[in-house]
Amino acid sequence: SSWYLMAGDESALPAIAASLEAVPPGRPVLAVLLVDDDDHELPLDSPGELELTWVHRSDHADPSLAFLAAVESLAFPTGTVSAFVHGEAAETRAVRRHLLADRAMDRDAMSVSPYWRRGQTDEAWRQVKRDWMAAVEHDVRVTAVPGPSAVLTALAVSGLPVDRFCFEGFLPRKAGERGRRLAS
Repeated sequence: SSWYLMAGDESALPAIAASLEAVPPGRPVLAVLLVDDDDHELPLDSPGELELTWVHRSDHADPSLAFLAAVESLAFPTGTVSAFVHGEAAETRAVRRHLLADRAMDRDAMSVSPYWRRGQTDEAWRQVKRDWMAAVEHDVRVTAVPGPSAVLTALAVSGLPVDRFCFEGFLPRKAGERGRRLAS
């Protein structure tokens, strides 16, 4: 690669810091890091030509949009790129879409991994991550197909809090029975 792009949040910071130290001397590297505020910034160094952008959640009503906007605003060097984008699921997906659609980046030149998902526990995220990643790979929305296994997929992509969930079966088809079940 003739240059590097690294983007992520606090969950990716250790990997990005280690990767920055391994960049060959003089090689351009653009890094966009999302943290709560300037108190959460860490000193980072690289033998490469580092252009570092910190995005502070505390400065924005929607920090995920600010993170994407920071990546979108970068002036990319010419040549082949190696991209590393890790962090929250929706944020990494948005950056991935931008890199593929707007920057015509080669999928094979990117490492994109959602370490976690807002609104989900680690356990809940682990249960749906494989399906979510498959959908991201095809860059399509996950659609729940009717049936018992669709419930977790639908819940996972809904964005609803999943710290507590109980599936008690499907509602009856007949309106009267359905109304009684809902009322109970």
